[in-house]
Amino acid sequence: MLEHIVGFRDPNIVPIKDFYDPTYQVNYFAMFVTDRSIACRKVFYQTMAHILMDLPDRIDHEGRIFPYIISGLYDQSDEIKTLVYELIEEIGLLHEE
Repeated sequence: MLEHIVGFRDPNIVPIKDFYDPTYQVNYFAMFVTDRSIACRKVFYQTMAHILMDLPDRIDHEGRIFPYIISGLYDQSDEIKTLVYELIEEIGLLHEE
């Protein structure tokens, strides 16, 4: 399910339909990262951190989610930069345990 939201498709698996009628995938997470609303971006980063800290199969999704969290360190808003830094620290403490 998460692969569809991220717009990821394994390059080794191509549906036969794509040979005749190409499909395009939308990366919804990238849309949230670039949203103009600070509140929307803030909730997005908190949700991504929640997935990485509380989801039982979070290790399967780390490689797909971490790039989006790291992009928060380069956000325009200082509030979001601070929030993302703190969330990364919390995720790191969880990994240390």
